[in-house]
Amino acid sequence: MAAIDVVDAPAMAVWLTEFDRDHPVELLIANAGTSAGPEPDAPSEGVESATRQVRVNLLGAVNTVEPLLPALCRRGHGRVAVVASIAAYRGLPNSPAYCASKAGLRAYAEALRPRLAPRGVGVTIVCPGFFDSPMTDRFDGPTPFLVGADNAARVVKRGLDRGRRRVAFPWPLVLGLQFCDIAPAFIGDAILRRYSFRIRPPGLHDR
Repeated sequence: MAAIDVVDAPAMAVWLTEFDRDHPVELLIANAGTSAGPEPDAPSEGVESATRQVRVNLLGAVNTVEPLLPALCRRGHGRVAVVASIAAYRGLPNSPAYCASKAGLRAYAEALRPRLAPRGVGVTIVCPGFFDSPMTDRFDGPTPFLVGADNAARVVKRGLDRGRRRVAFPWPLVLGLQFCDIAPAFIGDAILRRYSFRIRPPGLHDR
């Protein structure tokens, strides 16, 4: 066990490669994440907050995945799972940087999957909606189709066990955000403006 900041790429690379040398990794899950958002009357959340979210949510996942790819490909088997979000499908006006970080992570994993498949390594992209967690507890506003933590874990585990390329839930939210993405922009914007929430600052146990 080790406690390392995922934004520290050199430290992550050293620890991961040493761990893999002693315990060859078969399943790697990149799940670090943080969230924030602008204050209700502010036009944006600010550069510092946005940068932190991108560094943790996107670059932190890259720092987790990249060091182990040579070993996984050399062995010719294994699976990489990255935890993005349904927010990766369409930007939400109350959390622009979070959505950007998760959209970038989803695109990274979608590109990685066909690249690694010929080498015997699978990639699963997990896009959950709201589920019981310290992060969700910081939302002031609606959390539609909230899923219990145990149920969310079962859905993800089942997808990984079956080697699914994508695991997204709950379906009503997934389809809703996908619709907002493909619909004319003014329609998607009008729908999402009605969905308002505030994200309280993270505490020590933010996931």
